[in-house]
Amino acid sequence: MGESEDRVVESVMKAKLLGVVCDKCGSDEITEISYGLPWWLIVGEPVDPRIEKLIEKRKIVLGGCCIREELPRYFCRTCSNKFGNCRDLLNILRN
Repeated sequence: MGESEDRVVESVMKAKLLGVVCDKCGSDEITEISYGLPWWLIVGEPVDPRIEKLIEKRKIVLGGCCIREELPRYFCRTCSNKFGNCRDLLNILRN
């Protein structure tokens, strides 16, 4: 498995280990939303086909370049609900 695939597995497993469930449907098929500029845009490379597949399967969910407290932190792969907020994530980054 490549480095980017490892990060995807880590993100999905982290949500499961934390016991994150959708506040709308109760599913535990959750992906943590990724914020920031995607690396392929920074280096001007085409998107790796493996990354495209993970995005299509919603194992990677891109949230945009900027992160703010009120933005959702999690995405439910079952019902497409976006929930939670990035407040605690930003607090970790600030410290």
